[in-house]
Amino acid sequence: VLQNMVVPPRLVHKQSPDRIESNAVKLIDRLNLDEIVNRPASELSRGDSQSVAIARSLMMEPTILLLYEPITALDPNLTKEATDLLLEWVCEEKNTLIVATRLAMVSADWVTKEIVFENGVVIDETGRERATKASTMAG
Repeated sequence: VLQNMVVPPRLVHKQSPDRIESNAVKLIDRLNLDEIVNRPASELSRGDSQSVAIARSLMMEPTILLLYEPITALDPNLTKEATDLLLEWVCEEKNTLIVATRLAMVSADWVTKEIVFENGVVIDETGRERATKASTMAG
């Protein structure tokens, strides 16, 4: 798991080992990955794999993140922590998060636009009033 998190930023962005280690430690702690950090990926549960995928994505320090069903396999305690982590990533860093999900994952307070599809057709599109709240939180 640890190698899964630290190798991509080292190879792709040539980040310093200290920076990579610092980011990894924060994410491991935040997503409660301490118990699985030295396990091979093949031994992880679906929920653990999803947590590692979120951590690995954030390790790359993207400005835009597209996630498909990021919390469906997480236990309820970790769901809140992962959602809070993503909220902080959006608001503090002024990043963009695009989530495709069947769940009501995110708080209406930080969604700037929500598009609801049914059978491939847009059935609802909202967000203007929410954008003000999200901007206030991010600012």
